[in-house]
Amino acid sequence: MRKLGIIAPIDGIACAYYASVFNADVQRRLGQEHSAQFMAIGFNKADYLLQEEKWWTLTQTLKAYIRDLARGGAEAVILCPLVWYRFFDDLVEGAPIPLFHPVDALEREMTRRGAPKRGSIGLVASSLSACPGALLDRFAGSNGREVILPAKEELLVLDGIGTQVSQQGFARHHTGCEVRRIIDGLRFAGAQSIVVGCAEIANLLQPGDFANDCYNLSQIHASAAADWMFGYYPKISPQF
Repeated sequence: MRKLGIIAPIDGIACAYYASVFNADVQRRLGQEHSAQFMAIGFNKADYLLQEEKWWTLTQTLKAYIRDLARGGAEAVILCPLVWYRFFDDLVEGAPIPLFHPVDALEREMTRRGAPKRGSIGLVASSLSACPGALLDRFAGSNGREVILPAKEELLVLDGIGTQVSQQGFARHHTGCEVRRIIDGLRFAGAQSIVVGCAEIANLLQPGDFANDCYNLSQIHASAAADWMFGYYPKISPQF
């Protein structure tokens, strides 16, 4: 089995979510007595650095952690939460091992489901994920996809929901309805596919909410990484 490294806030929702997907996949393949084995580094100051816009410090710390994982034997790295992929271009520069990008896994899954090649995407995520940069550019991709974002006030609502879930482990009972309302608004605006790009927000939705045109990016990312660990995912090129 290939060795995967993970960088995450160890006490966060995203890390627990990824670990649960990894464990479920390993148990499905090898039996209930098995569990996922991966190398993890916890980064508990990341939220503070994001909020204070200390992005150079954040990227340098992440790059150091990637080097540490490579020295420990990891063959690729996965980051969670997904917002850190906003700094992907800086992180891969000089990295000794590739980063497993969520949007590459998403493109494969959209192709599998038969989504339109140049179809538009409605992105449900935090305002930081929706800012111009490497992550948003990757969503547009080489296929020239249009990315439709929620309105500014709706992004602030999503920020509040994500913070509430990450800090308290739960959200008010009506927040799932708010997320569904935002998703419906994106469809009305012309989005042909919906991508939920935040584990905390995805955690509020029901399995039935992820219809054929709605994608849980965290789940797809984690499942693709599990496939890679077992050798079922194509080799990651260094520039990924």
